[in-house]
Amino acid sequence: MKVIKIFSQLLLVLILSIIGYSIVQEDNPIEVVKGNLLYKPIPFILEKTDDTICKMLIHSYYGSSQAITKNGDTYFFNDIGCMMIWLEEQPYKESIRLWVYTKDTERWLNARLAHYTTRDKTVVGYGFGASERELKDSISFKEMRVRMLKEEHLLNPKVRKRLLKNRY
Repeated sequence: MKVIKIFSQLLLVLILSIIGYSIVQEDNPIEVVKGNLLYKPIPFILEKTDDTICKMLIHSYYGSSQAITKNGDTYFFNDIGCMMIWLEEQPYKESIRLWVYTKDTERWLNARLAHYTTRDKTVVGYGFGASERELKDSISFKEMRVRMLKEEHLLNPKVRKRLLKNRY
């Protein structure tokens, strides 16, 4: 058991070294990190990592998310909405590990277990803020995913008007 723990720590150090080395070697932002066979969220460098979908630099962990494929490729997103768009294009959706940074506990959580509010200020503007604890009017991952795919989010003007009508 101790050997596994040491191996895991060494693997994480190796991944972080690869990230650091690639940043030093090029000015191009990181979009994907290969070899994350622990399938855990990995620390990334703010303002040096690109959102896989919208290509915006990620400036904050809040609202960001990561997707790790079964071959260990880690993709980064600055808004859970971007990750949902990306996920729909993937052939093996259920085998992909999804992580989201929560606003209430400020840590990475399995995105499928998180609770989502629908009116948060998010980087891209979809409005889905993740929390570890269930909040009043929060929805499940499954419901958030359905709403994203139906474009029932704050970027849709009709939905925005309805959602924000009773906010104040």
